[in-house]
Amino acid sequence: METLLVEIESATKAKELTSILSSMNFVRKVSSVNKLKAMIAALQEHEAIKASVVKNKNKAMTKYL
Repeated sequence: METLLVEIESATKAKELTSILSSMNFVRKVSSVNKLKAMIAALQEHEAIKASVVKNKNKAMTKYL
């Protein structure tokens, strides 16, 4: 799994890109963050998922983290 952070110049363009990405079958989740606190929370959520995979010793996934 890869995480992509993109800074978009306007809210309208961000909505368009979100719509395009959401329609793709290989994209798992699209999140829009417009405040620093929300961005920090999103990054912490990603770290929690990573820690869970490592804790459960999923060797197939751990080697990619």
